[in-house]
Amino acid sequence: MAQGLARSESRWNLLAQQVLMMDLDLGNAPGAREPIFSMDTWGGYPAARERLLGHIADQRVRNLVVLTGDAHQHFAGNLRRKDGPVLGAEFLTTSATSGGDGAGALPGNDIILSRNPDLKLLEDRRGYSICTLTPQSWTTDMIAFDQVTDRRSPRTTNHRFVVEHGVPGIVAS
Repeated sequence: MAQGLARSESRWNLLAQQVLMMDLDLGNAPGAREPIFSMDTWGGYPAARERLLGHIADQRVRNLVVLTGDAHQHFAGNLRRKDGPVLGAEFLTTSATSGGDGAGALPGNDIILSRNPDLKLLEDRRGYSICTLTPQSWTTDMIAFDQVTDRRSPRTTNHRFVVEHGVPGIVAS
């Protein structure tokens, strides 16, 4: 995979995979000091994560966007190695129907966001994402349903994130 990305001449380099790649401290208790990492994400396997991101950094992979699934929340944020520069953006899209209607902001989400400066969105809503690519930008619209249990319930573009060509990570939301 790393060699393929290194040889890529594509404008946008997409890594599609199933678990969150961002290194997130998921501790949501007020005043918690020790970080909490999920063993169901790349954060639970720091050596493997650092190895992959090291290849990406060493090969100077440009315009990297990671699309992820397998969670019941929307996440959006910048992707980087420990204490390194931003290498790309990651968008994790929630499922459309699993887990009921979703709650919006879960208790403790504000703490998780404050502990993770690269995290731009953490939201418990049901929906999907639409990605629009041009030579100049990658735009990800996070679409959410008010209620998946009511087929007449409206859907809304809840959040929009932009990655610009040549600028690693999210530049606008």
